[in-house]
Amino acid sequence: IFAYLVEAVREYRVHNIAARLEADGRVYEGDFTLIMVIKSPQCFGFRFNRLYDSTRKTAHLLLIRSTGRDNLWNRARMFFPFFRAFFIGFGKEHEGKNIVFREFSECRLTLGAATDFDVDGEKRTMAGTNVFEVNELRPTLSVCKPKRRARRKD
Repeated sequence: IFAYLVEAVREYRVHNIAARLEADGRVYEGDFTLIMVIKSPQCFGFRFNRLYDSTRKTAHLLLIRSTGRDNLWNRARMFFPFFRAFFIGFGKEHEGKNIVFREFSECRLTLGAATDFDVDGEKRTMAGTNVFEVNELRPTLSVCKPKRRARRKD
């Protein structure tokens, strides 16, 4: 959690990611400071996704619209949507002026320029059109932890 917080503080600035997203037929277009696809109840140690259900073949999309240029005033304005998203969280879908949080089974992301994203802790540069689908993987290998043998006393 602390490693993520340090990185979040270091990256806390207004990003202007020009994007068009189509999630299950709904379209969101404009400049975003955060685009997140999540299939988990938590991120950065914050349990904000109360809609998470491991049995459903869906994920959730979190969008926070950009507040404009990167300056001190816009960073302060950006704090409130981030606080709403990560500290208050979501118990139902939300589509507001600055925040979108909704469930999807397929999402198409079209970017205006090559953009760096964090994908499971790794930097990944994406450009053009990217499709996110939720698929079920069935493991073909089961790993069992062997029982520990008791030591003989000599």
